Amino acid sequence: CNIWNDRDRILLIQRTREQLKRWDFTPTDIPVLFNIVDKDGNGRLCFREFVDLLRQMRIGLAEKRMMQLFSTLDVDDSGEIDAQEFVRSVFPEAYHDIYGAGGQSLFESPERLGQVSVESIEDEPSYSPRETAVSSEMSFMSAGR
Repeated sequence: CNIWNDRDRILLIQRTREQLKRWDFTPTDIPVLFNIVDKDGNGRLCFREFVDLLRQMRIGLAEKRMMQLFSTLDVDDSGEIDAQEFVRSVFPEAYHDIYGAGGQSLFESPERLGQVSVESIEDEPSYSPRETAVSSEMSFMSAGR
């Protein structure tokens, strides 16, 4: 039944949002994190990259639920998602603050990306769950996975 599918999709997005907030991730973190884990640099995450991101962010979803979330977020059915699709679905109230009318994230600009790097994240003297999750993953990624 379509109503039950919609309900499940809404609950899945809500749980994802709550887990992100639990670990102190904000909507403005999403474009930066997408750029960090985007292995091929195309600005989009395939399912495998998406799963890696969710695990690094400690969202706590089983792989089947991650697949369902990915399908929900992949609104254009391209087989990939970008930060804009993620933010639009998971943080709709923040979408226009981040992307504005032009659809370009303030946090995807070359100036902002120059400020956020693996080294700058690892060097931050912070111990919040957000920084710990990002730092531990950055160490894992730089180890040549």
